[in-house]
Amino acid sequence: MKYIGSGKHVECQVLLYTKLNSILPVKEVHDYHHFYYTSCCSLFKTNSDTVVVTMSSINNNIEISGKYKFLWHSQSDSYTNYKVFMAKLGMGDDLAYLNQCLSHVQVEYAMQDTVVLKFGKDWDTVQCTEVVKPGQMVEEVSFRPGGGMYSCVWYRYGNMLVKQARPSDKRDTAYTITREFTESKMVTSFSTDKNTVKAEVIHTRM
Repeated sequence: MKYIGSGKHVECQVLLYTKLNSILPVKEVHDYHHFYYTSCCSLFKTNSDTVVVTMSSINNNIEISGKYKFLWHSQSDSYTNYKVFMAKLGMGDDLAYLNQCLSHVQVEYAMQDTVVLKFGKDWDTVQCTEVVKPGQMVEEVSFRPGGGMYSCVWYRYGNMLVKQARPSDKRDTAYTITREFTESKMVTSFSTDKNTVKAEVIHTRM
């Protein structure tokens, strides 16, 4: 399986829910493929994809740990682009559907600024675990069959996490994932294809 967001743990790269079962460096993954933000006016670039985070967006007082759930009535209009985003990265219908079914997320703040996100279809079943280590560069396999590798890194800015993924194969496309935590929700934004394809998925804090 591959969920978006991470690399080759299970072959589950999660986007929203990254290869969801563990977003660890490829070298740390073995037989199971698991399916996974800055100063004012600063910006980050992944090839042609750019993320801008203003100072007003950053909040160091938000507790990111907790349980979050996908609720249909809480989604914005851009959620309809989520499947389009996954298709742009080369995901097949089955993998895209799997990502869309992971509705429950448990977020834990671990040691050394590590953030662990556990995804599942309910609270009792963890199907994918995304481990975010800000500042650590890792390699992840492409979602596209026969694709190359991605060089990926997460950054943390207060209540925001930003992932930049740059492909080694020009047939793959660069992408950016942004997770913003507020007192009431976790908003995950996706961008690719020179920012022409954008999507947003909202998980409400329980």
